Amino acid sequence: MNNQEMIFRQGDVVIRQAKIPFDAVETTETVLAEGEVTGHAHRIAKKSNAKLFLTPMVALFIRVAEPCEIEHEEHESIILPMGDWSVNVQREYDWFSNEIRNVAD
Repeated sequence: MNNQEMIFRQGDVVIRQAKIPFDAVETTETVLAEGEVTGHAHRIAKKSNAKLFLTPMVALFIRVAEPCEIEHEEHESIILPMGDWSVNVQREYDWFSNEIRNVAD
């Protein structure tokens, strides 16, 4: 039996297997993360059957009913298998400005 966690990465977005919390609410959005510099976005492809969920603590999750394509203008698409996933944007700490910010993609 394989107990390795499945993790996908597309630029600064990390997607890993996770249970969707009970307090998560389904949204109509398809964008996982927007680029701060280029205006590009990590998004669920239009033809994909997946739903995004958001928790009150602003955590993002995706439920994939059948293999789903995640697109981005500057990255290779990834195919998520069926299941529930958490979506995280990589962050960095700037010691000079003493702030945490999203990694510029």
